[in-house]
Amino acid sequence: MSPAVTLPETHTALKEWAVVCRAIGTGVQTVLLRKGGIAEPGGMFRCEHAAFWLYPTRFHQGAEALTPAGAALLEGLETPASPGLVPIGLYIEVGSVHRITEIPDIIPHLHRQILSLDAVQQRFHYKRPELFVIEIARVTVYPTRFVQETPGMAGCHSWVELPG
Repeated sequence: MSPAVTLPETHTALKEWAVVCRAIGTGVQTVLLRKGGIAEPGGMFRCEHAAFWLYPTRFHQGAEALTPAGAALLEGLETPASPGLVPIGLYIEVGSVHRITEIPDIIPHLHRQILSLDAVQQRFHYKRPELFVIEIARVTVYPTRFVQETPGMAGCHSWVELPG
């Protein structure tokens, strides 16, 4: 019998494409490039958390928005065992957050993530020209637990609170 795993106390999770979660969990991706959802408070993304869970989603996810290495990660990507159940197991600790307002400033980060250049540029130019680069200091992979998605978790916002 294996010892009990102590989980971090935070219940905050960031919604991110399932393929990006896979890339982070396997060490292929070491930064997050974020714009935020259309339902963000104040219309702008904020990273106010030093650590959080990743909440994998497939909304808007597609091979055309990924690098070839990212598209390869789509193969065999688990589909939810049951609709409405979200697998939670990746815990991120943030090193730093940078607000990028000029496209050339994104270039040094491109090799550290799996979005295609076109997808990065589209995100950058959506609404206002900016992106946030979240430098990942540490990733901890915990045994996957399944959380029932609630109406409050659905929709185009980045942050959700997971049930205790």
